[in-house]
Amino acid sequence: MPHHPDPTAYLEQIRGYLSESQELADLNLAGLELADLDLSGKRILRCNLSHAYLSDVRFDEAQFRLVFLDFARLERCSFRGVNMRFCVLAGAVIRGSDVSGSDLVRCNFNGADCTDARFNESDLYTSRFVNACLVNAGFRDCNLKQVRFEYARLEGADFRYSNTEDAFFSPEQEPL
Repeated sequence: MPHHPDPTAYLEQIRGYLSESQELADLNLAGLELADLDLSGKRILRCNLSHAYLSDVRFDEAQFRLVFLDFARLERCSFRGVNMRFCVLAGAVIRGSDVSGSDLVRCNFNGADCTDARFNESDLYTSRFVNACLVNAGFRDCNLKQVRFEYARLEGADFRYSNTEDAFFSPEQEPL
């Protein structure tokens, strides 16, 4: 997009397409910058959003399959009630976002920086947060079966009512 002759008009075309389509599949939107957009209820399949910058974007009740958001920056986004399978958010920065009440199965958050993010009441079965930074992150009442948190920084993370005994932590870690 930086090499497009009219990047502003092109971005508006993309925003229109994303808003109007119920299914977003096989799109390469790497590096995309989006703000203040409602993509709730969409089916998002096999898309590349690596290095994207998304702020105040709503994905509530959306379905994600094999979506790449690695090294993306997600600020104040809402993913409430999403169904996310096989997605990559490794190295992403997730700030002030809400992923509560979601199914995040086999997702990769390795090395992600999750500050003030809420995953409460979610199924995180076999997802990975290895070496992630989880500051004031909420994992209250979550299914953590086979979730990997080894070497993660757990500062103010809330694991109350979650099955932490079914998750993997480094020996020196103790979930609070």
